[in-house]
Amino acid sequence: MTYQLLTNVTAVQAAPTATRGPMNAVKAPGPSNPNMPPQEQTFNLMVSGVGAVSVTAQLVVSHDGVNWMAYNDPITASGTDSGGKITTGSGAWPWFGAYVTAISGTNASANLTMAA
Repeated sequence: MTYQLLTNVTAVQAAPTATRGPMNAVKAPGPSNPNMPPQEQTFNLMVSGVGAVSVTAQLVVSHDGVNWMAYNDPITASGTDSGGKITTGSGAWPWFGAYVTAISGTNASANLTMAA
């Protein structure tokens, strides 16, 4: 199953707090058992714009959808007019989210999907 964690983000976003989760948080059931979180994830960060573009995003996870923590190192994608970066994770978390920590370039826009 594929989940959209970031959709057309054009500005830096605030990190999640105990009272405010990431904007596109998703609860991801496991592929074989909906009551178990997915064990393996593939994340695809994409950036598009005009000329040199770059984006950095931080993945976050939660056991309860309220208390969030960073998951893996930040992901950076860059390129000319577009760029992408794929990374994987192997933690059994039921909730996933992300936020943009840096974005640059003319009309730069970021999207991040997770397959689990």
